[in-house]
Amino acid sequence: MLNTALSVAVLAAGCSVPTGAPASEIAAGDLPENLRPGYTTTTTTAPVVPTEPATFYLIDQVESIVVPVAREIRPFTTNAGRLRPLFDEFRTEEERNIGLVNQLLEFDLLSATRDRDLLTINITQDDPEADVSPILLEAVAQLVWTATEPGSNVDRVRVLIDSQRQALPTSAETTDEDQTVDRSNYASFNPESQPADGPQPDDEDQDGVEG
Repeated sequence: MLNTALSVAVLAAGCSVPTGAPASEIAAGDLPENLRPGYTTTTTTAPVVPTEPATFYLIDQVESIVVPVAREIRPFTTNAGRLRPLFDEFRTEEERNIGLVNQLLEFDLLSATRDRDLLTINITQDDPEADVSPILLEAVAQLVWTATEPGSNVDRVRVLIDSQRQALPTSAETTDEDQTVDRSNYASFNPESQPADGPQPDDEDQDGVEG
């Protein structure tokens, strides 16, 4: 019992911090950098990339119309950069779930060049062996509606396939190879031109009495 008490006393004495020693000054050069006089911390903030709203058009195959969807793009984007999202899978999960289609996923964008109000868009098929004729009408409608969105300074579009002028399908008929197209050529896809749901009023009141 006595030996145990002595052992505890010796350990306690060995662990104690002497308080009678004079304080010594530590040179600044011996201190860690973050403890040296004048040390300041710096915070790096990632630059904010400016964006602007842009409208793209997808296809509603049930109603056979184009549907505008909003995105944010960098300002001063080139003509090709402005259209580039159409050639990638940029649809949201919600847009895919409600059945909106992007027919331009079957193509790739080669270039887009504007001359005053005319935008010449050069595209190519991802699979040269695929038959894209069944979807070409909807694909061109998407391009034309997106390219001629108000504020784009584009009124007319010429679509080249592999740098070659093509006769293009439209809402009414197939164009000549040299013909440019605009929204009027794809008026049937206009979402605002669809008839309203519900019964329409008759020209005359069927319950009226002539007299």
